[in-house]
Amino acid sequence: LVSMSLTAACQNQLVDTEPFPGGCASSPGRAGSRPLIIWPENPAPFYFDRDLVFRSALETLAKYAGSYVISGTTTFDAGGKRPLNSAVVLDPQGRVVLVYDKIHLVPFGEYVPWWAFPSLVGKITFEAGDFVAGREYKIAETPAGGIGVFICYESIFPQLVRRLVANGAGVLVNISDDGWFGNSAAAAQHLNMARLRAVENGRYLLRATNDGITAIIDPRGEIVERLPRYEMRVLAGQFTYLNGRTFYTAHGDVFAWLSVVVTAGMMLASELAARKKERT
Repeated sequence: LVSMSLTAACQNQLVDTEPFPGGCASSPGRAGSRPLIIWPENPAPFYFDRDLVFRSALETLAKYAGSYVISGTTTFDAGGKRPLNSAVVLDPQGRVVLVYDKIHLVPFGEYVPWWAFPSLVGKITFEAGDFVAGREYKIAETPAGGIGVFICYESIFPQLVRRLVANGAGVLVNISDDGWFGNSAAAAQHLNMARLRAVENGRYLLRATNDGITAIIDPRGEIVERLPRYEMRVLAGQFTYLNGRTFYTAHGDVFAWLSVVVTAGMMLASELAARKKERT
């Protein structure tokens, strides 16, 4: 997936700005915007930190294109033994500006939970390792705005994505390997769940998959551009960095919890009223 902010598009006159009311004159983007080149989760069977050829290829791509490059890869913990499912972000000079480690791992896929008797219960696939979960909600800082990256089914966790936006993400990036789903409806369902994260936080969501549905989603959850499955293609499109905060970004699930409290209160009041009526 190759995406360019509206500011960069206007400066380079590379894209049609018709979808944006007012075109370049009304661009909400900021100076210094550069394109993003996004590879999906597990784009190649190489380790960014250990394979110098793979690392050099990504660095060269970033420099040659003058773009930020985002790629999924496998990194390792401080001891160099336990793997992490990670995403690296390189700046246009080829320097690493972010390594985000996946926080919500897939149970029985990337690890076996401690409560499930790991010595007795197997994983979904033999290839899946004992991955370590990340802990930090980090974003990549750029002159135009922050880039918040989350990996695969982390898109179903609204609290995680909200924290990335609260930490300064002006655009959201979801990289995923949807090959697990085969020809089922799960790939489309995964896409639709990701759309909700764009709506909740009022951000563009750029989604790159290697066997799912690659798409650009606007802050209203509308799919602006998408690719069909099972075709080797590049999706080019436009986005812009945003910095406003929605109610959900600012307050989280307070409305949902308030609804639970009100509902519980109404049920309790109804039960007390019924008991009082029985006694009379």
